Amino acid sequence: MINHATISSFNIAIHELSVVRKEERLRACIDQQQNYLLLKRSFDIVFSFIFILTVLSWMMPLMALLIRLGSKGPVLFRQKRIGLGGHSFTCYKFRTMFVNTDADLKQATENDERITRLGNFLRKSNIDEFPQFFNVLMGSMSIVGPRPHMYTDCYQFSLLQPGYKFRNMVRPGLTGLAQVKGYHGPSPTAQSVRLRYQCDQFYIRHISLRLDLEIIGWTVMQRLHALFQYAGWKLWHFIKAAHRLVEKEKLVLRAEKYRRKEDRGGIGYILRSVKEGDVVFDIGSHKGGYLHFLLQQAGRQGRVYAFEPQSILCDYLRKLKALFQWDNVIVESLAVSDRAEKATLYVPYNHGRPSSPGASLKTWVPKIRIQKKEKVSTITLDSYCKQLYNKPSFIKIDVEGNELAVFKGAVELLKTAKPKLLFECEERFVGEEQLKETFHFLEGLGYKGYFIFNSDLRPVSEFSPERFQRNGVYCNNFIFE
Repeated sequence: MINHATISSFNIAIHELSVVRKEERLRACIDQQQNYLLLKRSFDIVFSFIFILTVLSWMMPLMALLIRLGSKGPVLFRQKRIGLGGHSFTCYKFRTMFVNTDADLKQATENDERITRLGNFLRKSNIDEFPQFFNVLMGSMSIVGPRPHMYTDCYQFSLLQPGYKFRNMVRPGLTGLAQVKGYHGPSPTAQSVRLRYQCDQFYIRHISLRLDLEIIGWTVMQRLHALFQYAGWKLWHFIKAAHRLVEKEKLVLRAEKYRRKEDRGGIGYILRSVKEGDVVFDIGSHKGGYLHFLLQQAGRQGRVYAFEPQSILCDYLRKLKALFQWDNVIVESLAVSDRAEKATLYVPYNHGRPSSPGASLKTWVPKIRIQKKEKVSTITLDSYCKQLYNKPSFIKIDVEGNELAVFKGAVELLKTAKPKLLFECEERFVGEEQLKETFHFLEGLGYKGYFIFNSDLRPVSEFSPERFQRNGVYCNNFIFE
């Protein structure tokens, strides 16, 4: 009676016999191509010699300098690989990793911490394998053929795929059919090993000049595509970084212009009053000149709400928010007033520019030439702040004549939270009577007012438009606290 052990031994013997016969058929294919293999070797010698002379002659010193600057260790990485007939040879590569003890045991993986910054580029472009042209010239490799493995990989793959070592019937190559089909790098599964095996088997069965030239052509196209893709990715990131730097410099210059020339007193008050972690409102944010200082003072723990009804400027502020990753900045395309409604925003002429710092909901200055009108939504600060857990401790307001309406829509906020107020108010927009009414309204809520004169704070009781907004002296910034 035949037992299970006998059947199992018989199946193994049959399988081994099929593997041997398959290797014999592959050997027969190689034997039939001896003339071509001689031509192939001649091509390898000529091509590798020309490449070394024209490319590696200048690239080797350059790579040596860059690799040494990037990390300590040798320029070339030498590793034992399995070649023709199962014999080992020393394979050369530009070193792409920090010197480590696992280099001969562990394949590189995606985002491998051992890979240097330069090494990442060399691997993506396959420039790290250029020194293998010396292996080709010396006869241990060919231009085209199955890629050489480390001994440990070769042993493990042969356990997963019987007959895997047949690939040693020809010289290993700089590139091969498996590589151009996308089967390169780590092989973590039996399926990936089998697919490589099928590609290498097909190559040995059909080895010819035409197939070699096709593989070389595919390799060149793929490497150029990878190189341009990587270069394009790097260029895009460089452009983004340059754009970020330019926009930051523009914002800083605009802010410094306010601090040094136009509004030293107001900016100084912001720097003294706004603390780390504060919630602040920037009403009429324009291009972010004040926003820069408010954000700088409130810090990452604070929160800044920027209100800008002009659509172009609001979009610009949102781009700045995304560019600089201002996660604690909320940009609102809203106008602030004493009621919630649809209103008209009047944008005065500004030398052909599409936006203006003088945009207002009011139109009572007949001399001002209106460039365009925008339909905007208005809100009151009282209604807006109902949704906020933390109320603002500081409010900067620049609304060109609509100041009193802003305050009338914020009575509850001003009574309970008592935020410090920094705002512009000008007789030419509101008239002397409404200017005084604005001051009296805030004083009625318990505020004490000051105006900024040459960076100094003076009581608002001393202010008169005749003295401080006419006759060459112009003070339009007020502080109430």
